[in-house]
Amino acid sequence: MVFPTSVQKLIRALLVLGAALALPAGAAVEEIVGFKRYSDTFASAGQPTAEQLPGIKAAGFERIIYLAFSDNPGALPDEDRLAFAQGLGFAHLAVDFANPTVADFRAFAGLMAAQPAAPTLVHCQVNYRASAFSALYRIIHLGVPAEEAFAAMGTVWDPQDHPQWIDFIRAVLADAGRLDACGPCERAAQES
Repeated sequence: MVFPTSVQKLIRALLVLGAALALPAGAAVEEIVGFKRYSDTFASAGQPTAEQLPGIKAAGFERIIYLAFSDNPGALPDEDRLAFAQGLGFAHLAVDFANPTVADFRAFAGLMAAQPAAPTLVHCQVNYRASAFSALYRIIHLGVPAEEAFAAMGTVWDPQDHPQWIDFIRAVLADAGRLDACGPCERAAQES
């Protein structure tokens, strides 16, 4: 039996919709640029789209912490409102990529400590800031070995080309009494 073109288009649309609805709950979250999962309750990523926010919630995250300026190219306008509409908590900590500070990290650690059990997605634009903050948090506050935390960050980016980030990593670890954990700092010193 041959269906009219309009019916064929409707059938195709229903098949596409059915396939989309059959995707696993976390499928969209894995497609966020630079997405990196560290545990069931902690991940970092680049900028999610408005369409990916429901996937963040479906993947079990309860809050988002955004670490870039809201006027960055590619930033999601009204991300806070869109996150709240999905039932997600949202915190914004503007971190200057050219000048990250120990105070920025302390503020981030405070946000994480405010709800330590809340599944959290930390993001920025491409996951450079977020993966560095995540690595440092995992080392200092979660007891993850530095090699493991920095290796995970290394799958996203290598801060060696950004001396301000090597200085930031060193300063945060020194502030926490963990300068012994600064593998990237030592590599930078050897290369200079």
